[in-house]
Amino acid sequence: MIGLTFLLSFATFISALAGDIKVIPPAMKKRELLSTPKPFAIVVDKDTYENVREAIDLYRAKLHRLNIADYRLIVDEATPTEIRNALHEISPDIVGAFLIGDIPIAMISNAQHLTTAFKMDETKFDLHRASVPSDRFYDDKGLRFQFLKQDGLFYYYRLDEDGAQKLDPAFFVSRLTVPEAMKADAHTLIDKYLRKASKDNGHVDQTFRLVTYAGHGYNSDCLMAWADERKLYDEMFSESRHDVRSLNYRSSHDMKSVILDELAHGDADVMIFNEHGSNDTQYLTTNLAINDRKTALNLFQASLYEALRKTKSPHALDSLKSDYSRKYHLTSDFFSEALSPQRISADSLREAGYDLTLGDMGRDFCPKPRFVVLDACYNGDFSADDYIAAHYLFSDGNTLAVQANSRNVLQDRRTNEDFGLLALGYPVGILNQLVPTLEGHLFGDPTVYFQRPSFKVLILPHLDLPKTRKQRKSWLNGNNPNLRAAGIHLAAKHGEVDTQTLFMMLRDDSIVIRLAAFKALVAKDDAEIRTRAFRVAIADKHELVARQAALEVKKWGIPATLPLIADAYVRDPHRLRVRFNLLSALYAFSPKESGEALLKAVEKLRPRDAQLRKRMQAKAGELQRFRDNIILPLKDHSAPLKAKLQAARTIRNYQIHDDIDTLMAIIVDKGTTDDLRWTLIEALGWFASSYRKAEIIDFCRRELARSDLDNKVHAELRQTINRLTL
Repeated sequence: MIGLTFLLSFATFISALAGDIKVIPPAMKKRELLSTPKPFAIVVDKDTYENVREAIDLYRAKLHRLNIADYRLIVDEATPTEIRNALHEISPDIVGAFLIGDIPIAMISNAQHLTTAFKMDETKFDLHRASVPSDRFYDDKGLRFQFLKQDGLFYYYRLDEDGAQKLDPAFFVSRLTVPEAMKADAHTLIDKYLRKASKDNGHVDQTFRLVTYAGHGYNSDCLMAWADERKLYDEMFSESRHDVRSLNYRSSHDMKSVILDELAHGDADVMIFNEHGSNDTQYLTTNLAINDRKTALNLFQASLYEALRKTKSPHALDSLKSDYSRKYHLTSDFFSEALSPQRISADSLREAGYDLTLGDMGRDFCPKPRFVVLDACYNGDFSADDYIAAHYLFSDGNTLAVQANSRNVLQDRRTNEDFGLLALGYPVGILNQLVPTLEGHLFGDPTVYFQRPSFKVLILPHLDLPKTRKQRKSWLNGNNPNLRAAGIHLAAKHGEVDTQTLFMMLRDDSIVIRLAAFKALVAKDDAEIRTRAFRVAIADKHELVARQAALEVKKWGIPATLPLIADAYVRDPHRLRVRFNLLSALYAFSPKESGEALLKAVEKLRPRDAQLRKRMQAKAGELQRFRDNIILPLKDHSAPLKAKLQAARTIRNYQIHDDIDTLMAIIVDKGTTDDLRWTLIEALGWFASSYRKAEIIDFCRRELARSDLDNKVHAELRQTINRLTL
């Protein structure tokens, strides 16, 4: 009876739906139903469906074994808006969607505050480069969009300033998109992938195996961050037999071979890359410590030769040689090999040994991990002609799901937040739903999960999150730290956990619980609570907790936190990423106050260290020069508009809370151009966590009452208010 009722309830919807989307309801047989099935959508373009239907049916059979009821949405030239509406109408309980083939790509602008790092000038660059390809268009119903134009599969939208300004996906979405460079074999690749996915049953051996890789120039440059990451994963997977191995670019002069061997011959179930990237490259490593003069000279030559080869004319080449000769006291013989084909080839081969590129992902590229996380910029840019994530999925290896970013991403984004849920049978799609960003995407089967090794029989995946207060409370008060941490996040969002309880959790033995408690406390928008939480978290023994504290404090500008920031900066020079973010926090205050706080911290904590005092005095000067480079051009009526606009855009990354009054005064100045006025109002939107947020909201509301406003300025005022209130 369950199955019959389930099917009949959707019959009217199918006949009523018009347009270019054909919806085929679930057709699970009664004997397949173990309990009420979870609704899930397979969205596929008509041409792909007709060519790979057998493989889709095999994948559907796998879903049925997992008690997942699939709706098939067959798309024939439908717009993203039509697909979005259909997804949100088929069932209020839909847990996820899988976009297969040529499903339209929403390119979103006017929404950079929903990304972690993307700050491209939308007035300067073309719409494609300045937009973010994002499937948040499909899963987040609270967002509103204005259609701009279509170009093939690309549909360009701008985020509506009057809608939601924060992400809150209703379900998880993943995509299987063949890049243009592989389009000739698109149907074959999709067919092969779906057949591979249909055989997956979630089984792992007796030990769950995770491998992490830390690339150069990333958080890995701080060895304390790298070492503490291992402790975090050990805790996340503590309730099952597990093996966590942490690789670092410092481990080998031939790290590329190590990584390729690990991918092809290792036994990892999950592999996580923390590194820099582009759509066609994983930047794995760089020159390591050099122990002999010959190698040092060779690399020094190579670095200068590279610059010489980029010159545009013989005159520019000779000029640069002269500059180098004077600067480094070089003779002409030093440059003799700069343009020789043999040396160019040798340098190219050496450079190729540093990175993993699309050229390395040919027929013999067979990655074994079922789930790969590419915590890097652009590795998941499915708007490009080719992209790294696709080659993991469409290889002959075992990879079934990849998490990657379509644009650049903040290094300190917690990609691994709630990863411990994997140990409890939650699918990879849930991870992306819990930590949403505009650029963060899942590729491949979102229902991939890992059976707990202690079970010998098929255990169904947990496909949805707690929806009621009672369910959230059960997570919050449970014994498993992973569920408790996720429960804190979900309960806090609904105002169901009190401050006193959160402060108790901030001192819990569990790292993930402390992280979740801190995040919930600082979301309360209370200066006293935030200051108290920062005081505890910045002194936490785990690097990531302290780093999250340093990341958040710079957004507030709360005066009471300044001496705490300065003390932490002076006290602990070893946690490099924490220190980096504390320095950014010092920019949030007036240079004079920050400089004085640093010197007081030295006198209190390191009074005998004269060199440190000297460095802190120099740092105070740097803070003043930085602030002057932003504020002085804005106040100078004779400064070029280009310089003013550049200074205003810098505020998006560095919010100096003491200068809010100055920014407001420039906005209302009759001599201010509309372009600068609009840019400054947009900059005020980045003060969403400032202790002076209420002043900004009141200011914007007063400005809205003016009758002489430019339309663009009026819209930006509304968006800034919504960014600070919704």
